[in-house]
Amino acid sequence: MAIEREESMSSELHIKYRPKTFEEVLGHKTIVKTLQRVLETGRGRGFLFIGPSGVGKTTLARLIAQHLGCRREDITEIDGATHT
Repeated sequence: MAIEREESMSSELHIKYRPKTFEEVLGHKTIVKTLQRVLETGRGRGFLFIGPSGVGKTTLARLIAQHLGCRREDITEIDGATHT
C-alpha cells in the first residue's frame, strides 16, 4: 500500500508543476522557439517527439495542443509503448 501511495504522490507532483505556457518550459529554449515559430507560421502538420522518459515530450505536446485550441479536457494521453 505504501508503494502505491508513493507512486501516486510522484505522479501528482509532475502534473502539479508541469509548465502551463511555453515560457515556463526550462532547458529547451531552442526547441520551444522553433515550435513557436512553426506554430505561428502554420507550416507544421505533424510533430514527432522522441527521447528518454522525463525530458518533456508530453508537456510540449500538451502545450502545442493548447496553442491549437484544444481544451485540457479534450486531451487524452496514450502511452505509445503500452499501446502498440
